[in-house]
Amino acid sequence: MDKALFADLVTSLEEMVAIENGQVIPAPENIHRHILPDVKAI
Repeated sequence: MDKALFADLVTSLEEMVAIENGQVIPAPENIHRHILPDVKAI
């Protein structure tokens, strides 16, 4: 894996952890919610 790509990946993961821990609040346009399907109905 390219070193620059790996560094971007590590940075992204660190940002994810900070968001999960409540240390960083993402911009509203970066928040995506997906409706969970009703599996029983399917």
